[in-house]
Formats: sequence, C-alpha cells, structure tokens
Amino acid sequence: MKVKTQSITELNNAIGRLSEPSKMAGTSWSISAFLCGIGSIMAKLPPNKDGNPSVCSSCYARKGQYLFSVVKNALDRRWKVVRKAISYAGHRERFISNFVELLERKRQNTIKRLKDGLPVSCDARYHRWFDSGDLAEGMLPILIEIAERSDVVFWLPTREKDQVIRFLDDGGKIPGNISIRISSNWNNESPVNVAKLVQAGCHISGVHDERGKIPAEMKADHPWFECPAWKQDGECRNCRACYPSAAKGHRTIAGRFAVSYPLHVAIFFLFVEMAS
Repeated sequence: MKVKTQSITELNNAIGRLSEPSKMAGTSWSISAFLCGIGSIMAKLPPNKDGNPSVCSSCYARKGQYLFSVVKNALDRRWKVVRKAISYAGHRERFISNFVELLERKRQNTIKRLKDGLPVSCDARYHRWFDSGDLAEGMLPILIEIAERSDVVFWLPTREKDQVIRFLDDGGKIPGNISIRISSNWNNESPVNVAKLVQAGCHISGVHDERGKIPAEMKADHPWFECPAWKQDGECRNCRACYPSAAKGHRTIAGRFAVSYPLHVAIFFLFVEMAS
C-alpha cells in the first residue's frame, strides 16, 4: 500500500509554521518573548553598576508588531505545538520528524533553485531558532535532535545557559551543525561564566552601543566580529557569521566564535516579519 506523503503545507501546519524573515538568511521559528525566563527578568532591571542597560530592556519582541494579534496568534500556535512535544513522547516524535522533513524539503528546493540559476528569497540551507523568545525547560533536547537528524545549519541564540549546562551534564552533545550562541545580558559586555559551554562547542554573542566600535573591554575578552547588517540595509545578505559553518558549497563568512551587534542595528535587524 502506498504511504501518503504530507505536503509542505501540512508539515508546516504541524510544527506551527516557519517564518521566512526577508532580511535574514533562512527560515526561523519562534515563541513569545513574554515566555522568556532570564529575558523577562532582565527586561525589568535598571542599568548595572557600569551604567549599561540590559540587552532585554529594549527588547524588540515585546513591543511593536509583536503585539499585533496576528503575530501573537502565530507565536502562541508554535508554543502550543512544542509544549505538547515537550510533554508527550508521541507528540515529540511527530514534531521532530515533521520539522526535519519540512526543513529538508525546503533545503532541497533552495539547492535546486541555486543549481538552476534561479533567485532564492529564503536560503533554507540555514535555520534560526528564536528570532523571538528563548528556550523553555525541556525544549533543548528536541531542538538538538532536529539538528542531529538534519543537514540544515542552525543558529540558536539563548540566555538560558543553565539549561544548556544541564543538557551537557545529562550526557548531551552539541552537533557540529548548530551554533548555540550564549548571549550577553548587558550592553557592552561579554557573557560571563561560559567556559564550560565554550569547551562543549557553544559560541557567544553581545550587543554594543556604537556601530563600528566594539568597546575595548569586550575586545579584551574575545576577538569579536561585528555584525555587518548596519552596512547593508539591515540584512544578512551573504554573511553567515552567526551560524557554526557555511552550507556545503556556500562561500561566505561563517562560524565566528564571538559576534556582537550594534544596539540600534540589533533592534532593527532582529525586528523581523512573523509568519501568520
């Protein structure tokens, strides 16, 4: 008996639907920033002793179009789907297998279009987790398994470093096709206490106040790469510095250990369209 194959639309609906932000590299998937654990705390804090505000104090994903009902509904839909995957084994496997198949079919479509010399509006060889929101408890092992079963290259920015540490302490490994990028909590500063995570293969990211000028105190910690979006209309274009590596056959900037975003560019660049 012939097994029915799900359409891309059916797969997309099953995982809560992907976003395809026009200014970014590939596909994305997110939940509400109001569900952030560390981020929700940081959003309420005053500037620190050095006068630096928290990165979350000006969170783009807690205002503007993210408060529109169509966007809130999309974020809520994804949260409901992944919450079932976290709670129930059957839902978990369906979520993972549907996600992997959807990403692979979109990746193959990108590869075919590039081979045929056709334009690509979304480079589906790459996927970003959380252009809004962050890891919820129990989510990381699911996202890691998706990466392990996929040929897509992933970027996962997070402030939930304790969740990553628990994953590693439980024997988890970080595959080479995903950059778990530990984000700093304060402007003009590096993330702290990340040695164990770096050793396990994590990368880091930060935010600085002035474009073209990463503060000396940050440079003293790591060789930082500045996000070039401010020079190119707020777009990634051919830069993949935030991802762990370039997709096969793609010649580009990729895999930088420490990436920092100018503040106003970070707000503009990360303020992306959400799929309805």
